[in-house]
Amino acid sequence: MLSESFNTAGGNTLPAGWSRIAQQGSANWVVQNFPVLSSGSGSYYLQLTDPDAGAPNTVELRLPAISTQGRSNLKLSYYSRWDGIEGRVGRVQYSLDGGASWTNIRTTPYDNNKFPSPLPAGLTQEILPLPAAAENQASVLIRFWFTDNNNTGTMQWQLDDIVVYADNDIGIVDMLTPTRPACGFSYGAAEPIRLRLRNHSNESITLQNLPINVVISGPTSAVYTDVIFTTPTVIAPSTSVDVTLPTTANMQLDGTYTFIIEADLAGDGYLANNVFTRSETQVIVLADNLYY
Repeated sequence: MLSESFNTAGGNTLPAGWSRIAQQGSANWVVQNFPVLSSGSGSYYLQLTDPDAGAPNTVELRLPAISTQGRSNLKLSYYSRWDGIEGRVGRVQYSLDGGASWTNIRTTPYDNNKFPSPLPAGLTQEILPLPAAAENQASVLIRFWFTDNNNTGTMQWQLDDIVVYADNDIGIVDMLTPTRPACGFSYGAAEPIRLRLRNHSNESITLQNLPINVVISGPTSAVYTDVIFTTPTVIAPSTSVDVTLPTTANMQLDGTYTFIIEADLAGDGYLANNVFTRSETQVIVLADNLYY
């Protein structure tokens, strides 16, 4: 739904749709790459510096509005380093009414806490489940909010690699076979069905005994369910795996075959990408059972 590493923003420019709002004072979020701080993507990150002196500071980093329609098991992942002192308050919040009101997702360890000792050399990943109320909404706002409560003392807060996603999100992105046969060749009575599945989540998924529902309509029709990954198989975030179904397709007869194939993962966070549809045509031109 949203993924930002800030590496393509250029200088101190925020990506499109992002905003930094100084509600009070002059402190604000800046995009920088020095000093070098390790995170998931490295390079550029966001930093808020609250100076020792001057007016009180209250500032927010607001993400673009996100549609969560049709999605469940929502999570927010980000890399953070809180170099805080007493009296400072940092919160992660969401809004369902365009920013008129905000609800906390996380306060600790930011509220009134000192920096951890020793301070980490880089940013640490944090993963927060979003409340069920944020699911299936036309517009959800998320912000990182900070105030120094008019306290003195310099502190910093760094953020990077902010991702909002539906957990357990597997989708079929391609049917590798059957495909259009070469000139002079034909489909047979036992065509293998090979699929490409993608983990759209930001976390690894372990699959075992995944049902695949298959509907084939055409000169020869079939409806059945295959089970793949009979042993546990780990798919890393944003990566794909190819798998051949146990059952083949009978495509000997001339005509168009339409495949509707669904990955039926229990608790899938986004059902809209579970179904893959494609048609393949067998046309007899030269002789019986030959495709040209």
